[in-house]
Amino acid sequence: MIQVSLGYSVVKPSLGEQLPKVAAIGFAYFFLAMTYDLMVQLPPSNKMVAAPAYVDSMTVLVMLLACADVVVYTWTLQVVAVPAPLAPP
Repeated sequence: MIQVSLGYSVVKPSLGEQLPKVAAIGFAYFFLAMTYDLMVQLPPSNKMVAAPAYVDSMTVLVMLLACADVVVYTWTLQVVAVPAPLAPP
């Protein structure tokens, strides 16, 4: 979603200096989402749901995932709100 809103393959041939930022947020989101899904989907015999450490780790993980969502959404809206410069004729 970020790549399209930045104009990749639409008006630009590459993302240039923004590619590492897009890759970093993509990998971070993938890692956080995968970790969250693994923690939620583990069989009950492998996790102690009532343990304070489990609750604290899930809280931190959900907050990090929410922060990654906010970064993606605000970045996308910021890029869409600013018009791209026109190429000279």
